[in-house]
Amino acid sequence: MRFTIERRFNAPREVVYEAFTDLARLPDRIEAIDRIEPENEGEPLRFQDGSAFRETRTIMGKQATETMRIEDVLPQQRFTLTSESHGCAYRFEHTFREGAGSCTVTLEGECRPTTLGARIMMVVFFPMRGMMPKLINKDFDAIHASLESAPDA
Repeated sequence: MRFTIERRFNAPREVVYEAFTDLARLPDRIEAIDRIEPENEGEPLRFQDGSAFRETRTIMGKQATETMRIEDVLPQQRFTLTSESHGCAYRFEHTFREGAGSCTVTLEGECRPTTLGARIMMVVFFPMRGMMPKLINKDFDAIHASLESAPDA
């Protein structure tokens, strides 16, 4: 399953990029995120190529923790998050384009089943295929709202 989300933010690209990559502040910006921790206890929380973090969210009333890997970082221009969970490989490529006093963020998402069980579940749950883009759109809404309410916005 592939999908694209695009959103224009009324803030400079560097401000928008920081809002997406400041891992320590993401739980304050996005209500669904309960916490973000470094992959390995005791390590600092860093947003850079090769780093990983654990993200715990509440989805439909249940907590879920996933390990996200950071790849292809080109500061203020793009980054990719990848994860493997429950027989699926996830890839989320983010790009940031500067506009006149704004920034457009495009997310190219992919969920690819890697096991037979996951392939079967993709067919069974086909009617729910729009759930992930809806959840990510809510994250974008939350980041947008946090930037709009920022004192320097």
